[in-house]
Amino acid sequence: MKYRRKTKATWPLMIGGTAVILAAMAGLGYAAFQAYGKPVPDRYGCFAGVSGRNTHVLIDASEPRFDADQQRALLRYFKQEYDRLEFGDRIAVYTTEGDQQASVLSPRFHICGPAREPGQLTAIGADAGSEGYLKKHRQHLYEKRFLPELKAVLADNPADKRRQNTQSPILEMVADLSRMPNVRPGDKVALISDLIQNSPESAQFCRVQNDMPPFSIFSKRRIYQGRLKPQSLQGLRADILMLQRPYYGPFCRDEDEIRRFWIDYFRANGIKETRLIRIRHGLRG
Repeated sequence: MKYRRKTKATWPLMIGGTAVILAAMAGLGYAAFQAYGKPVPDRYGCFAGVSGRNTHVLIDASEPRFDADQQRALLRYFKQEYDRLEFGDRIAVYTTEGDQQASVLSPRFHICGPAREPGQLTAIGADAGSEGYLKKHRQHLYEKRFLPELKAVLADNPADKRRQNTQSPILEMVADLSRMPNVRPGDKVALISDLIQNSPESAQFCRVQNDMPPFSIFSKRRIYQGRLKPQSLQGLRADILMLQRPYYGPFCRDEDEIRRFWIDYFRANGIKETRLIRIRHGLRG
């Protein structure tokens, strides 16, 4: 009798708890039904069919790598570029790392600009949150997706498979990028390198005498016309982030000589607006 009375007393609680669970499940089911078929971004914040301007970043990861001062400067540059992204804009990062070298250029990673306003999401049929939520989501995407990838590329002690000890095929990299269909007028190219081209098949700047004459002379060479000349870069903008080195090699006069070659290179291939940023090395030891 005592057990029967106790069971009867708990029935209302059991029924109430079951009702709450069923209601929650119904709510989740309704939310899933509402979201079915709606656009959702990938883990890097990109929506299929939503595109804006692209920033194509080419990182020369050859030895010597980036010291702490250069890492800090480059992370600051990337943060500024990320903060400028509008909805659907994309940053794609390509590197010369050992496990990325291939005949076909492909980005190591990318990130897209998240929506700033709820209306940008509702306009494409996606679920939207408040402006406060979107602001937090933008920061979360940077900290959890973009920043870890950047730190891995710029690490001073990367995994062995990522190390690049043999070459710096910068000219080949730019030429490959120019042939990609997603490179369009209005995009930007950012080249992060000490600008010392080093490829035994083409040229070894500063290491082999006369391998880096003024660009007006280099551009007439058969190797350039046949393999290194990019398709027109007209309509693009360029940032050159030149990694300063204490020594460039026996056959380069100075930093200015190297810088002039690349500015002339981009101008000859259609880029009128080139910004050069000097990334200074740390003065330690």
